Amino acid sequence: MSTGNRKPLIIAAVCAAVAVVIFALGAGFGGRDADGAAGWQDRFDGMELSAGLDINELQPAGGNCRVDGDGITITGSCTLTVGEFGGPFSLQATKRAELVPAAPVNLRLAVEGTSTRQDVGAGCRINLVFGRSGGAFTLTCQLITVPCAVELGQGRDCSKESE
Repeated sequence: MSTGNRKPLIIAAVCAAVAVVIFALGAGFGGRDADGAAGWQDRFDGMELSAGLDINELQPAGGNCRVDGDGITITGSCTLTVGEFGGPFSLQATKRAELVPAAPVNLRLAVEGTSTRQDVGAGCRINLVFGRSGGAFTLTCQLITVPCAVELGQGRDCSKESE
């Protein structure tokens, strides 16, 4: 048998092997809610690509503030950082938080090499999202009344009020 005659047989054998592997995996794992699928599908339940940012993950990096409980107490201005998280095999891509200031604040956010600035009114929600490399943000009290407080939680969406 010459080399030219063997090539189609090798290709057919490889295709048959792939088909057998696909069939075996399909029969073993099954579709959604199949008996064979329950074991491996349960391992992925509750897996999220995004997680909530815990107040303990905020590290003061400058200014004058105190992080405790579910809030941040700021005297004048405060810079907080979120360190790198995840790892080479982690599926968690982002961490997010909602902050609600008790008094008007100025927010300066630096994430993934991009910087933005925003004035936020009292009771308005600040949505923060950090990628795996973390980031930093600075909160500055706009009123002379010091200290001002910012809490983790849900406030009202003030962006729609200005439209």
